[in-house]
Amino acid sequence: MSEPNQFKPVSIGVANAVLNGNKTEIRRIRKGSRVLQIGAVTWLRESWCVRPDFDDLHVRDIPNTAKVRYGKSHMSTTPLGIQRLGNAMPQWASRLNIQIVERRIELLRNITEESCIAEGCVGYAGWETPRQGFTHHWEQQHGSGSWMLNPEVYVYVFRLLPKETPNV
Repeated sequence: MSEPNQFKPVSIGVANAVLNGNKTEIRRIRKGSRVLQIGAVTWLRESWCVRPDFDDLHVRDIPNTAKVRYGKSHMSTTPLGIQRLGNAMPQWASRLNIQIVERRIELLRNITEESCIAEGCVGYAGWETPRQGFTHHWEQQHGSGSWMLNPEVYVYVFRLLPKETPNV
């Protein structure tokens, strides 16, 4: 059974890192976050679209058999419908279904280089280390100065689950 989604939508770069196995950890500020248990299944949301003839439909009315295209990374000869925001992505449309395999609590700035790499911070242009890339990414997501606040975070280690029904 799936857990309600508590993760913010991810960028196409993050989605590709998950798909390529380069991102296997995700951090969320502990204060105010609902805890996901080990074994919980949820999904990561990203921008998406379906055929143009579904453009006028509310997300809940789009058939779960509709072919889905993700982000702006998919080149297709088929006409694409309107780009929908990740926060409106239902689980059936996700290609990033994940299962939590480990959970721990730590102070944000205690992140190791190894965990920065597991966060997908490999090859960040302009950064000397994965930790510098992660710090930059964190502040982009949580605001200037958020790294220095050093909040307690849940660290979720996850595995990507195979897609049961191909909609892609």
